[in-house]
Formats: sequence, C-alpha cells, structure tokens
Amino acid sequence: MGCYSIDESNCPFFSRKELLCNDIDEVFADLAFINHWSLSEMAAMTLDDLLLFHDLAMQRFESAHSVI
Repeated sequence: MGCYSIDESNCPFFSRKELLCNDIDEVFADLAFINHWSLSEMAAMTLDDLLLFHDLAMQRFESAHSVI
C-alpha cells in the first residue's frame, strides 16, 4: 500500500511514520471487509476521512456482532 506522509506534530493518532505505515494497511483491510470498498475508492480519500470512516465502520461492526 505504501505510507502516507503526515505532519507528525499534528497527528493525534500516530506519533511515528512507521506506525502509520503498518496500521494504514489494517485500516484499508477493515474498510474493504466491512464496507466492501475497493482500494481505488479508499485511495482517493484523505487520511482524516479514512480514519473517520474506519472508526464508524468498527463501531457499526462491533454493535452488529456484539464484539467488545
């Protein structure tokens, strides 16, 4: 997938670029699995949008499947 370039000083979710490089693949995988979105759809989104939709998708999935 590759890494996103971010300003680390303004990123509350990731303090290091290496962490973002590893975790963004999980974000893509979760969104593809839960929302059935293609990589091309997600690649067009901003990082903020990806993280927002990931959070909403995880909440919906956990609510629907009673995952704690």
